[in-house]
Amino acid sequence: MSRSSEAMPPTLQEQLRAYLETAIIQGIYQPGDKLPSENELIREFQISRVTVRAALSQLVADGLVIKRQGKGAFVKQRPYRETSYGSGSFTEACLQMQLQPQTRILNIERIHMDSEYVSLLNADNSAEIIQLERLRLIDDTPCIVELDFFPRDAEYLLHTSLEDRSLLRAITEETGVIPAQFTDQFYTTWASTHQAEVLQIKKGTSLLKVEQSVCDQQGKLIYINHQFIFTERYVYSVQR
Repeated sequence: MSRSSEAMPPTLQEQLRAYLETAIIQGIYQPGDKLPSENELIREFQISRVTVRAALSQLVADGLVIKRQGKGAFVKQRPYRETSYGSGSFTEACLQMQLQPQTRILNIERIHMDSEYVSLLNADNSAEIIQLERLRLIDDTPCIVELDFFPRDAEYLLHTSLEDRSLLRAITEETGVIPAQFTDQFYTTWASTHQAEVLQIKKGTSLLKVEQSVCDQQGKLIYINHQFIFTERYVYSVQR
């Protein structure tokens, strides 16, 4: 057999990539775990920084690893998958999947809005509504930015604790109204500067936008919800 036809031994880059890939597949490094730093890999494997970076870049291209500027390389999170059974509650969906949901209130305020929402929410066509902005996290990982639009008479929300609390449950407990009907519309959009900052992604990243109307048992509109979902971390699916 000629020398040129013999199998070439793997390069140092390929060896490091294979080692890390195997460690990820075997669960030594779990989704979200930080991989050893470049300096640690250089010392352990006695290889150059160029080789380490090339191996990590290949793992990024393979979809196994993500790099965070100034923080290092991490095993890519598997997207959390919600199946909507009609409850409409992010908190309850996470708990059913034995995940830890978290809600951070980014802002809540009265605003004046010139849009169709005004006539839908306010019987007197008043331009003032209440806007609530929330960040949804699972196991400390930011996944969704939500905007909720309420009629101006929902002032109880301005004085209600909503941090790490189901909004649907809060509405029922505070008003006795039961959210019972949910209508969703789906769009593709791109992360704004603000959304990118709170989701810890790049501006312009593709997001799934869900526009949801939430009504009571008689079909009366309670509020309108907009969800901006980073689908690499969270998958929204509907069971019919």
